[in-house]
Amino acid sequence: MKKFLFLAVLLAFAFRANAYHWTVNPNQYPNTMTAIAVIQIDGVEQMVNTLEVGAFCGDECRGREIPVYIEQMGRYYLFLTMYGVEGDQLTFRLYDHVLNQEFDGTCSNVESFVTNGTLGSPVSPYIFEFVSATVNYTITASVNPSNGGSVSGAGTYQSGSTCTLTATANTGYEFTNWTENGTEVSTNASYTFTVTGNRNLVANFTSVSGGYHWIVNPNQYPNTMTAIAVIQIDGVEQMVNTLEVGAFCGDECRGREMPVYIEQMDRYYLFLTMYGTEGDQLTFRLYDHVLDQEFDGTCSNVESFVTNGTLGSPVSPYIFEFVSATVNYTITATADPVEGGTVSGAGTYQSGSTCTLTATANTGYEFTNWTKDGIEVSTSAIYNFTVTEDASYVANFEAELDLPGDPNGDGIVNALDIVIIVNYIFGGTPDEFVFDNADINGDGVVNALDLVAIVNLIFSTKM
Repeated sequence: MKKFLFLAVLLAFAFRANAYHWTVNPNQYPNTMTAIAVIQIDGVEQMVNTLEVGAFCGDECRGREIPVYIEQMGRYYLFLTMYGVEGDQLTFRLYDHVLNQEFDGTCSNVESFVTNGTLGSPVSPYIFEFVSATVNYTITASVNPSNGGSVSGAGTYQSGSTCTLTATANTGYEFTNWTENGTEVSTNASYTFTVTGNRNLVANFTSVSGGYHWIVNPNQYPNTMTAIAVIQIDGVEQMVNTLEVGAFCGDECRGREMPVYIEQMDRYYLFLTMYGTEGDQLTFRLYDHVLDQEFDGTCSNVESFVTNGTLGSPVSPYIFEFVSATVNYTITATADPVEGGTVSGAGTYQSGSTCTLTATANTGYEFTNWTKDGIEVSTSAIYNFTVTEDASYVANFEAELDLPGDPNGDGIVNALDIVIIVNYIFGGTPDEFVFDNADINGDGVVNALDLVAIVNLIFSTKM
């Protein structure tokens, strides 16, 4: 065993030719303590000679060493000499010479310095236990198209943990695959993988309803009713073939169709077949295939089902009238500085309406401009614009320099201006001094006459 220890020490000194990360001063402390140890990270013993363990008392390094391979034992041993005085509390750190960085984690080992003490032995080495810092990653999942289905399982996961994403198809759709950055990663609706980084996955669905959004069962009802129609939104006839009208009895779809262009009439006609029984009450909905979403508004049409009935004709088509939902936005307006002036016109406005903001400067100030998020939008005190979003505007004002009796140019005539004029008359050089404002009588000289004038001006204003 002594031969083994002697060989180990020789090997340890041989490997000290490697550059250490930490520096220790052996001559500062006369006493030593030894550890014969191995290194574990997250419970796994490390079989490399590129890690350096440092022993610390506070932030002072009291010893550091790099492991050496002991062939007889088939392990990498650390022969660590530590320096100190009796009772010093020692903690331990780890440096990775491959990554050239200190280990980002924790070490559970804490030892009290014992002069000539030894931790561990070749047969039963001391274990330095390091635990990696917890690394979390974000897994996001979305649906394509947005109405095709739903997904679950997205969230925050620890590195190395397992994530399972599940895709569920809506009626009229079937699951196709999972993709990431446009590349297929799985064709299983339940996709399980090990988390090693942030990921953004898309569950893709395919329509099984022939390109329609809604599904109808013609065989459930023997009777039909027809509509030859056009579509209007907010009073404007729609000249597109990407809108789908659905006829509903309650929440059950009884018919759906998309317009086709009739060249002779130069209009987009909807030839809608509806299914039901006499007297069924039919309401109507609209789906936009460009936006992949149902129309957010109302439809004034309500019809009672009539077997073999027809609504409209090519010459006088039935009109499906849809009205957009009212969207309101808040417009706020403030003055900067507050004493510079007042603003009016802020409030709640419907989307698409016109807002007029008006800025009125107070005495001693002049209007500069309107800004939004720090960017100039108008230099007119009366600012008109179309409302499309919530927005905050600022009316900016500047103090007028040409204000008799205001030599400091702050836009206000008060006692401070008297002090500045007195200072100037007796030979002072005020930091802020507007000569024209101080020369109230306009004789080209600032003197006692101007001082009297400013006093009279202040007291007359207060009266």
